[in-house]
Formats: sequence, C-alpha cells, structure tokens
Amino acid sequence: MKFCLCFLLLFSIFSAFPDEAAEYTGVIRNAAVSDSAQKGRIELYVFVNEEKVYPRTTVKGTRNFRIGDTFRFLYRSGDQVRVILCRKSFFRTTILLDAGTASHDALGELFNKTMKTKTAEVELGLAVPEGKYRVTLKRSFFAAEDAVACGGTVRGEDFKRRMADLLIRLQESPAKERAHLLKQQSFRELARYAADSLEKLDHRITVRQNGRELFDSWKLGYRKTGRDVTWENVSFEIDWRAGDRIDVHFLDADLLDDDVVFKRFTNTPFSIQMLKGCIYGGILSNSGVIFSAEYLGISPAASGCSE
Repeated sequence: MKFCLCFLLLFSIFSAFPDEAAEYTGVIRNAAVSDSAQKGRIELYVFVNEEKVYPRTTVKGTRNFRIGDTFRFLYRSGDQVRVILCRKSFFRTTILLDAGTASHDALGELFNKTMKTKTAEVELGLAVPEGKYRVTLKRSFFAAEDAVACGGTVRGEDFKRRMADLLIRLQESPAKERAHLLKQQSFRELARYAADSLEKLDHRITVRQNGRELFDSWKLGYRKTGRDVTWENVSFEIDWRAGDRIDVHFLDADLLDDDVVFKRFTNTPFSIQMLKGCIYGGILSNSGVIFSAEYLGISPAASGCSE
C-alpha cells in the first residue's frame, strides 16, 4: 500500500484535472489620488494571472477609468489578482498603489474594501445579486493521494503483473537511467491505469447555509462510486444573502464514519461565488467538487412581496 501511494503521488506530478474557473463581475467603486499626485494621467489596472481584465478598451482623457465601470473576469481559488494605480507623464510612470495576492481568498482581500497608500486609494466591488439561485452539482473527483488515504484500492491482476515488470526494470537499471525510465510512456500509462482503477470510493457532497443543511447527495439517494464522477440532473436551490456562510464538505461515504476529503467554507459578501466553479482541497489540494449556479431572481421575502 505504501508503494502504491508513492506511485500514485508520482503520477499526480504528470497529470492534472482541468481548471474550472467561475466568472465574476467587478465594479470600480472608487479610485482617487492626493493633490500632490494629480499631475499627469491617472490609470487603474486590474490583472488576473498577469492578464489585464480592466480596462479592456482605451479611454481618452486625464484617467483611463470611470467610477461605476464594471468588468468581467474568470477566477479560481489560488489565481493571482493584482491592482495597480499609477500616474503617467511624458517622462515616466509612477506607481501610486500596487496591491496583489495569490492566496485562496484573494477576492476577499482585494474586493469590497478600500486599499490605501499615502497618495492613493482604490475600492473594487463585486456585483453579486442577492436572491434565489439554482445550484447544480456537475462533477467531483479524488486526487490519487486522497483516494489512497480514503482507502481506495487498485483492482485487477493485470495491474499487479505490469507493476512487477516495472519494478524489475527499475531494479536492474543503472541509477542514471531510472529517471528516464519513469518518464517513459509505459510508466505514465501504468500510473494512469492505477489511478483510474481505484475503487471503493463513494462520493458524498454536502452543502450548508448558515449552519442549515441544504443538500446531502447521499441522503437524497445520489450514489456515485469511482475516482472521478460526473453528476447528472443533481441540483438544489438556495436563497442567498450577502455574507451568508456557505459550507461545502467532500466526503468518502462509509457505513460508520465518513472519510473527509476536504471541508471548505466562506462568509464573504459574495460567498455564493464558491458555488460557481471548482472548489479544491485534499492533501495537495488536487481533489475537487465542481458546481454551477444560475440566478433565478429576487425572492418574494426579499422584495417585500407575499405569495
């Protein structure tokens, strides 16, 4: 089992699940500079992973932005977000504010709050409407290391035979050739076969809002087994308000005690966004659950109407 884990960890270096990013709408709430920094053209830029997401068009005048401007961008947890406010003159460019982070809560650190320096301040917001959403569970997957940690086993005599052949080749090869051998297609195929053959993995996804259970795939009878599964026609509704706490748990269901793959929560003013895109977690943060969310409109309670 220990060798199987090491083998699958090596495979995780060569393979990765496709990124799933959610779309966000940002808004320029404020951008101002002190009197001493007024000379020249004031420019504001927003980058995600070095890609400029604002502004996308050229604006003439003394500044390249307008208060109230909105911009759309794709983001997944761990992406780098950077905000720059600068002053440009004929001779040089002076950075007045430069804020950036690649933390898992980058949006919470840079949006819906004021960023300040001695000569400038910027406030960015996220345009996230309150009300009802239909959330759809699309996919969930175990990274190899999490699958083994949760008790996943490799099935099939063919794998054992191919693994034995590989071990013999490794033992008989000079040290300098082993690294090359591990990079060969045969090894990659064997590793992929091992990872895809992991069984005894029962996916259980739960979602809570402010401590109240909204969704439990296992209790609702949605049973999926395997390392990587696609869910069909599995959805639930949530009546969301800014700041609501959202908890998502990814578990390997068990008759006695479930194995925890990961638990994630957020209570930011835009917490609903966690249910749009992929949530990553696990030993190396390579396991994930993918949701999508469709806005249905303002609920009657929020609008002051009665049914």
